[in-house]
Amino acid sequence: DTNSVPDCSSSQISDCGEILELLKTSVDSCRQSNLALIIFYDEFATVLSHKLLKPEIMEWIGKHLGEFESLFLADLDNGNMVDKGSYSGLEGDLWMNLDGSISPICLNILALASSSSESCCLQILPSNFLLLSTVERLTNDGSLAGIDALLGCPLHLPSSKYFAAAGWESLTKRQREIFSLSIY
Repeated sequence: DTNSVPDCSSSQISDCGEILELLKTSVDSCRQSNLALIIFYDEFATVLSHKLLKPEIMEWIGKHLGEFESLFLADLDNGNMVDKGSYSGLEGDLWMNLDGSISPICLNILALASSSSESCCLQILPSNFLLLSTVERLTNDGSLAGIDALLGCPLHLPSSKYFAAAGWESLTKRQREIFSLSIY
């Protein structure tokens, strides 16, 4: 029930520090399991859409969400990848680039899918984005202007040449798994 969530402006708790400590502890605990973190982000976004919290708490949430950039985004230069790293031998393309060559970033899905240590980040991407957009909307009078570069940026996915039979047949089992995970 969103009405039972503590709100510093109306709660008997006078110290928002307690709420911040609870939030930090909750996030740290949920990081042990992707499913728990997904549920936490989804539920927290729902709570935020019904309750306005004190600026100190919103500031902490904003800083916490600052990790989104380092986890999911990569820089572009004139519409091209700046760092063309190795993705287990797969070539990548930029897909669905709504902003064209002016886009400074891309959602780097191929890199996440090809890294065994970071592929789990793909699971939390939708919930993390939901929370990010909710906080942006709440702190900017309903505007998403602060994340407009993200809204039109391309997706860095495996090259479309792998859709052809010859391209698919040339892939190893691991490359096929990465390709499928990226497209999914």
